Amino acid sequence: MNIDALAATIQASEDFAPLTAHLGYLRDIAQPCIEMRLLDGVAAASASRFGGMPMVPAGFVWPTHAVGQYRFLGQINFSDIASPSALPSTGVLSLFYASDEDGECFWGDPDYVVAYYWDNPDQLAHVIASDRNPGHSAALDFKAGISIPRHYELRDDWPFDEYSQEADRVFSALWQLQADDYLLGYPSFDSLAYDPTPEKDWVCLMTLVSHETLQWCWQDGAKLMVFIHKDKLKEVDFSELRCDAG
Repeated sequence: MNIDALAATIQASEDFAPLTAHLGYLRDIAQPCIEMRLLDGVAAASASRFGGMPMVPAGFVWPTHAVGQYRFLGQINFSDIASPSALPSTGVLSLFYASDEDGECFWGDPDYVVAYYWDNPDQLAHVIASDRNPGHSAALDFKAGISIPRHYELRDDWPFDEYSQEADRVFSALWQLQADDYLLGYPSFDSLAYDPTPEKDWVCLMTLVSHETLQWCWQDGAKLMVFIHKDKLKEVDFSELRCDAG
């Protein structure tokens, strides 16, 4: 959905009536994002997916943390994304997150999510962690979208007061407009009372909800947000990611 389609949607439905008076403001603050939808089919080997087995080069060493192995989160084949964006246009990004049976791993820890980028998918092959069942896998579909903040904490220039009825109506309407899982854009969360962006010049790389089929449970069933410095993203350097959940 682009901003013009959003405007048409807002004007056509009574559910979005609270947004009509603020359409100009929403146009100004909207950011591009890439919406992700989980598909029922099995993804091709090099295609984008959550869960399952990663595609990695020969000699790849499965990442470990202090109390065990990382778990494969998913892979993004950037050539699957047709829309221009701040993301690379080619290559594969494989992501892993720290997991353990005793719950010692914490999403706020450094390197809770680690990523590996390879610019040539033709050199990659399947690999399975030696002591992990690969689990369920879901293919991904991508669609260009727009991201509008759904939380008062994400901006300081809202045209209404935080605890006003107007704020309640606007944010209730905004919650209906955006995909659950998406790349780029504003972060979104269920239970935080602050902006989770780590520092200035950091941007949200992805926002993911908990998915039972993938055995994802971020902070009691909430959302995981993964951040990257904007300069690192331009340099296609995914070596330092930071996370929050809630």
